[in-house]
Amino acid sequence: MATREFVVGGQDLDRALEEVLLKIRETEKNRRELSSLLSCLKDKPLPQEFSSKVLEQRFTTVVRKLQKIEAKVAAVDSGFLGEELHALDLMMIRGVAVIFHYNGGTKLEGVEYYPNPLPSARLVCSTEPMDSFEFEALTSIERLLTELRLAIETAEKYQPDLLLLDGSLLPRYLDPSALDGEVASRLHLLLQAYRQLYSLCTDSGVMLAGVVKDCRSSHFLGILRQLLPSLGVTLPPEKEEFLEHLKDTVLLDCLLSVGERTFSFRCSEEFPIYAFYIKTVPEDRPLRVEFLNTPSQQINPSKTEGSAGTADRVAEVIYAISAHHPSFAVPAPLVEADLCAHLFREELELVHETLLNRMGFSTILDTRRERRPF
Repeated sequence: MATREFVVGGQDLDRALEEVLLKIRETEKNRRELSSLLSCLKDKPLPQEFSSKVLEQRFTTVVRKLQKIEAKVAAVDSGFLGEELHALDLMMIRGVAVIFHYNGGTKLEGVEYYPNPLPSARLVCSTEPMDSFEFEALTSIERLLTELRLAIETAEKYQPDLLLLDGSLLPRYLDPSALDGEVASRLHLLLQAYRQLYSLCTDSGVMLAGVVKDCRSSHFLGILRQLLPSLGVTLPPEKEEFLEHLKDTVLLDCLLSVGERTFSFRCSEEFPIYAFYIKTVPEDRPLRVEFLNTPSQQINPSKTEGSAGTADRVAEVIYAISAHHPSFAVPAPLVEADLCAHLFREELELVHETLLNRMGFSTILDTRRERRPF
């Protein structure tokens, strides 16, 4: 059973914590045993019948460690805050792009910021009647719209060799059929922005990748379970059940060595978007990297063009710029973008308090839980 309940409180707290620790140790033991059973897969070619789902015909690839990087790497990120009020909802969003210049070494030669190192935040006000789910969806949409529009402008203005987004290249967890009104219309604009970015990067030769820092997907392990019979690997029943309840990175953290990546697997039927997992440092989990699979000769022109060429080039650059600290695997440009885009809660509170001061007493703003007199 993957989910367990514990009573927490009073004298039961210590017992509950011990049970949680036991569960963690059990998971750690099982994942290491499972990793040992599956380590033989690294040297095995993948079955031909899976060629439509994957780019490479091998389970893992050793990523070349670049000693020199001659590239312009851009990263886009945003910070956001949201507050549900009684008659309206507020969102504050700040987006920024950083452009790192590497000129023949692994050290940074220069950095640019777009539109500037500390851009003004955008305040979004909505009076559309929405429940909490719709508000969360709208907040996510507005944040992604900010990032995508900024990514499009950055690609046009700076022509980077590699453009990194914070998160997936696909609008996950947003179901158009479950949304209507203003939220649905904003989602339509978001989908248009994704298509515009894909088209721009394809036409201009800009390599586009999304780095998912804390991935919770189990899609790769789903493919792995399909592969095992074809590879002649049979797991004990208890290990098969354990594998069904794992996230990708929980197993791959043990299975991959530093400098290795998995095969690239397709994650969209509509667009040529693939993903792989790469372990760049010894004391952190593998990163999930999604990329638009289009030919590019801007980095590593000696590499032959072909189905896995873009994956190799993206992996090599990601590896080179994500290995600066043994316990933190995020690419340096994304770290800088995140720091510049960060919003503090006090910034939205200041907006809220200013509205109250200028408007005077009104029941139209605060919710009851914020106005309790006791």
